[in-house]
Amino acid sequence: MNDRIASASAWLVRGSLITSAATLLVLTAGSVALGQTKPGAPAPAAQAPAAQAQTPQLQAIEMPPLVYTPWIKQCGKPQEANAKGGCITNRFSFTEAGYPMASVAVIEPDGDKKFIRVTVPIPGPVALGQGARIVVDQGQPTAAPFFSCFGTACSAEAELTADTITKMKSGQNLFVQALTLGNQVVNVALPLADFKKVNEGPPSDAKAVEDQSKKFNDEMKKIVEETRKKMEAQAQAQQQQQPKK
Repeated sequence: MNDRIASASAWLVRGSLITSAATLLVLTAGSVALGQTKPGAPAPAAQAPAAQAQTPQLQAIEMPPLVYTPWIKQCGKPQEANAKGGCITNRFSFTEAGYPMASVAVIEPDGDKKFIRVTVPIPGPVALGQGARIVVDQGQPTAAPFFSCFGTACSAEAELTADTITKMKSGQNLFVQALTLGNQVVNVALPLADFKKVNEGPPSDAKAVEDQSKKFNDEMKKIVEETRKKMEAQAQAQQQQQPKK
């Protein structure tokens, strides 16, 4: 089942369809959408810990403040004759230090089933058998089996129902969740503001996305530098407070 889902949507996450999204990642390993979640503001996940509310015996890992790329929609079709096209709408999140966090991609092949693919940051060994969970606001979770792990993240994918995508278009946050082997819940929120507008609208202009990526890259560099200086100042203050021997 999982192999079939992965192969049905594989072409939509290769080549030209993810060129601009890959640019956003490569430039600084991070980018920021101005006007979404401001640096230093509480992350949406901290405001609505869905997994913790549903499973109080588990401990939710505290998430740092996050910055987000804008929603991007890309459409195209393979080069093969008579091949069908499709679209992908995605968003990425990063810490203020520039580390990748959760991401989501809504994959919509023409005339075929839709899928949702998420990437979950893993702070330690993950319970692979549990898979990931996708929750819109405080709704019922959708199970998404893991199909790949790389570095400090794992990717999962599930069929996207009409009910889920409707809720995404009217919801506030999409929560990406996973369970570690230490029974800790990873719960990262991706704001759904503008998802409906972008998903139902035309494909994002490639040149505009490229220009945005440069602007966001410059802004992210500033955020990373400010975060570094803040951490250094905190470390120096702690050293000064320690009693002298």
